[in-house]
Amino acid sequence: MSKMGAIWRQLLAISISGVSIFWADCTQAQSKIIPDNTLGAEKSNVIPNYGGLPVEVINGGATRGQNLFHSFLEFNVS
Repeated sequence: MSKMGAIWRQLLAISISGVSIFWADCTQAQSKIIPDNTLGAEKSNVIPNYGGLPVEVINGGATRGQNLFHSFLEFNVS
């Protein structure tokens, strides 16, 4: 095995270890998303705990050209 091959294998092992530690140490965040009514009929709709998972899905919003706008009374992540 060449010296360069050995270095690449060590870097790969270190990278995999780092990613494993990162994923093992992840904690979940809780969000509080409350849409407001400033967009009228185009207001955003928030579906909390979508599919029984700790995620929120945001539907609706106002489309202007290629842009999508949402308006929220409260948007917190803790």
